[in-house]
Amino acid sequence: MAAEGLKKPVKKETMTTELIHVALVGDKGVGKSLLARARACGTKYTLKEMFQLHISQVWTYDNYRTSPEVRERSLCHVDGVNCTLKIFDTFGNRDVKRENVYSLADAIVICFSVSDKRSLQSVTKHWINEIRFSCPAVPIILCACKIDLRYIYKDPKFLELQKFSFSHQMQKENLIYPESGKEVAKEIKAYYYETSSMVSYGVDDLFNNAIRAVLVAKRRSSFAFRSFKNVSIPHVQVPHAPPKPTTPKIVCEKNENSNWLEKGRKKWLFDGEFSDATLIVGNQTFEIHRVFLAAASPLFENIFLSE
Repeated sequence: MAAEGLKKPVKKETMTTELIHVALVGDKGVGKSLLARARACGTKYTLKEMFQLHISQVWTYDNYRTSPEVRERSLCHVDGVNCTLKIFDTFGNRDVKRENVYSLADAIVICFSVSDKRSLQSVTKHWINEIRFSCPAVPIILCACKIDLRYIYKDPKFLELQKFSFSHQMQKENLIYPESGKEVAKEIKAYYYETSSMVSYGVDDLFNNAIRAVLVAKRRSSFAFRSFKNVSIPHVQVPHAPPKPTTPKIVCEKNENSNWLEKGRKKWLFDGEFSDATLIVGNQTFEIHRVFLAAASPLFENIFLSE
């Protein structure tokens, strides 16, 4: 059954699908390899695994040859076009030569981490210049990685795990928010998307719209790609909605003084010392609160509120 399943993707890829290569570039440690694994393998991580996991090697292109599951996940259908998506992961070192990757790439994704402002500064200082020199015509996507850090940096579990890591203490003022990322994307004329490999947000959005950008560029370049007429331009991403915080549970233990509030309330209501009006009915008098009578009767409301 498994062997039969492998024949169909290979035939489909060579005969009826559009092969799309997407390259991931950016500073080291921003989350490129996690992003590649999230899309190509469907890998998900817990918060503890994100701290314990250290990936020193890029996600290799050979996985498309050696792994049936990866080959199966590479097949996708975007706006009526059957596609095979293959991802190039790259090292973040700036002295590494990437000419071979750039020569094969149909789209470039520049990644930065929302917890590292230097990685966003590198986009305009280094990466966009390298890309424009090597492959000036390919579509460019700017991708914010690890956006889950925007709302878990104060989480007690995160703070506890951070004590045993080498990462710097995260502060709100050090985080990058969408406005800053979109501003840089506009400057370099790139599409903008945000992702989190931990909660699987935006991963499919990023790569599906990278495919759209490639197909639209091909359609504009040649009439031969008229079959892409139903392909839309990359979609605007739906903003991420962080999970609602759990409501704290407050338990008040009963003790001998627990009814002090109730005693105080009764004293305020019924003790004449605290009243602000006296009601005389026949030969009886009642110490009262005007606000209660005004709320109970329109007649008293007119009397007391007219003052």
